[in-house]
Amino acid sequence: MAEFGSFTADTGEVYKMQRGIGMICPKCGVEMENGYLQSMRRAAWVKTPHKVSLLPKQGEILLENNATKDVVFNADICKSCKIILVDYSNKDIQESRK
Repeated sequence: MAEFGSFTADTGEVYKMQRGIGMICPKCGVEMENGYLQSMRRAAWVKTPHKVSLLPKQGEILLENNATKDVVFNADICKSCKIILVDYSNKDIQESRK
């Protein structure tokens, strides 16, 4: 693990950052810029916009819930297409199964 401010990155992420290897945009096929998506406190994937709660609704995923520090996700961006791909594989998620 490597430390970057208040968050860490695993070896694969560090290699990817050092080599400048990014994802390919699914819309235009150009290499995307690697970085991070950062937010405050909570992040969730929801089917319809609403206030994010501690318990995800049916079919939703609470990606991060942290009252003391920012939420950080590895992400790749295509600024031309305005697409961001978010990697949450290193997160301990809470998914509603109801």
